[in-house]
Amino acid sequence: MATKKRLRRNASPTANSQPQSKKRTRPDWRWRSFPVFASFATGMLIAFVVNQGSVNPIAFVLQLAALLGVGYSIAHLFVTNVITAGRTRRVREEETEDVIVHPDDD
Repeated sequence: MATKKRLRRNASPTANSQPQSKKRTRPDWRWRSFPVFASFATGMLIAFVVNQGSVNPIAFVLQLAALLGVGYSIAHLFVTNVITAGRTRRVREEETEDVIVHPDDD
């Protein structure tokens, strides 16, 4: 029969064991960020579309909140990826126009 080795409470730990005072650190999650919000709202809207309407007024309010959340997410993505990218591209083009030297037509 195999016996279990037990360490006495007063015994010192061996060199190979880790100190017990070392605590686990939690990961740094950012739960209140845009990707989490967008995923939650999209998931809610998909769930409401799949379940096809309800007469429950609370479900209607939640469906409306999900629809507004997805609308906000789409608007946020559009503004950050299309409008802001266009502005930064135009600023870069203006900066490079100052640097480019055109040869004189002689």
